[in-house]
Amino acid sequence: MDNRNPYLQDLSNVHNYDLMKDYLFYRLTSIHDRMINSVPHTVVGDIAITYHILFENSDDTLKSVRVTNSLFDQYGITLDQLHADAMESCPKLFPSVIKPLESVVDNSPVERDPSFRPQMFYISNDIGCNGAAAVFYPDRLNDFANRIGSDLYVIPSSQDECILVPTSSDVSVDYLKKTLYECNRMIFTEGKQVSDTLYHYEKDSRKFEKFDDYQKRIHKNRTVNMSL
Repeated sequence: MDNRNPYLQDLSNVHNYDLMKDYLFYRLTSIHDRMINSVPHTVVGDIAITYHILFENSDDTLKSVRVTNSLFDQYGITLDQLHADAMESCPKLFPSVIKPLESVVDNSPVERDPSFRPQMFYISNDIGCNGAAAVFYPDRLNDFANRIGSDLYVIPSSQDECILVPTSSDVSVDYLKKTLYECNRMIFTEGKQVSDTLYHYEKDSRKFEKFDDYQKRIHKNRTVNMSL
């Protein structure tokens, strides 16, 4: 990709996969999105990953073309390839940002007090639009989890960002689930909702899954170990 042209210059090239693949990015949405059956998508839990082509990106404008089933069929590629190429290009187009949630909400400097240990973190991209996708950037969650030395609760609060909470914090799971539910109904613009489900990231296994599934898996492993 030519860094001088960070978006597809000629829309006629949208049909040529080799020319447009460097401008692929992806969004997170609900698997219940009304358009989901008309587009190629990858499902993770109850989250759907959809694919898009960037053709305008300025300070106040971001325009894209959605990769539909008909467009995907013209490419003659597999969904795995589309997904892999989007995973490679998206972080280059929209680098990720992680910072304490307090600095986002209060618009205050990060960690004024050296002893301050934030309990919630904001993850997005550098423009704050479609930034929830950053949770799936290769190695991004794992690098962060290893840096803070903790597994993570992941709150898919909107298409534009997610909230990360170290499992080592004293924030309760019930509170996180309630916060997510209320956010989806009272705060964010219609169509920006991703999921009502709290997720969990386990750094040692690199496993991203629904928190309830994580609990079931851990309980099952403990039961098996106790029976040995």
